Amino acid sequence: MLKDHKAVTVKENPAAKEKLQALGPIYPIAEPDLLELFMERINQLKSSGQYQKRFDQEKQKIAELMRNPPAVVGLAKAQEIRIWPLEASIPETLPESLLRQAASVEMPRISRELIFIDGTDKEELNAAKAIAEKRPDSRIVLVNGSIGEASRTLNRRIFFDQGGSLTRLFGIHATPAILFNGTDGPSGMEFPPQEVQSVLSNSL
Repeated sequence: MLKDHKAVTVKENPAAKEKLQALGPIYPIAEPDLLELFMERINQLKSSGQYQKRFDQEKQKIAELMRNPPAVVGLAKAQEIRIWPLEASIPETLPESLLRQAASVEMPRISRELIFIDGTDKEELNAAKAIAEKRPDSRIVLVNGSIGEASRTLNRRIFFDQGGSLTRLFGIHATPAILFNGTDGPSGMEFPPQEVQSVLSNSL
């Protein structure tokens, strides 16, 4: 038999209806809206023509950096032939067991020979041109100079070693230099530009 349940009446708390009084004086927000200030400043610059002027200046700076990237620092002009084997870059922080395994891995063959030159040096440009004519699949990488001017001089696509990442990775200290597949594996060679014909005949 089910028992009847009595309705339960919930009494409202009178304090809940009371409006709380402020503990002190209330002031409207005085700080300006940052987004509105920003847009106002932009509109002022646009109205005065300064916005477009600054935009064009930044665009010109970027275009100039693309045409003439900062030169790679710390490189000399090669005075003698230096040949060295290329080795994979292995972090010294690896555990000893992994270091031994990494050291046993052979360096893969280079898919394209890379010629590093200073594009402001006429002798190095001529050396790169001589190599590229004999080895058309090679790629020329500038460490200094104008990409556009070098491209017109050599009549081919030119690359740039941005920030010197490649020269550091492969241990290049002077230019011109070339990375190639030697008889003992991938190698690097620095050489005086005036000896390019001897290099082509005897080393590559």
